[in-house]
Amino acid sequence: MTNLELEIEFQDIEENSLTIFDVYEKLALLEKDYKAMPISKIIKTVYEAYELYHSHKDIADKLVKTIASMDFSNIIESFDLTKIVDQIPTEYKKILAELIASSE
Repeated sequence: MTNLELEIEFQDIEENSLTIFDVYEKLALLEKDYKAMPISKIIKTVYEAYELYHSHKDIADKLVKTIASMDFSNIIESFDLTKIVDQIPTEYKKILAELIASSE
């Protein structure tokens, strides 16, 4: 069994179990296959692996929703070229204009 297959098994268990006890009964059936996986040397039991999966399964969606709801207006304003150019002293603006004109 691969890690992806294990994740698919976990998804199937969640979708087709009525109670938490059903989940753990189905996990018990996976225990033998899980023990043969390399990940079982790091995460010792299929139950621990399931708990880890369950606690992280929606993390990408949550992250995308959080980023989508953030206000980036302050960051965007800090990159406003008009404001940046307005902060350049007049004598430097003339030098900058000459440099731009000479490069064309």
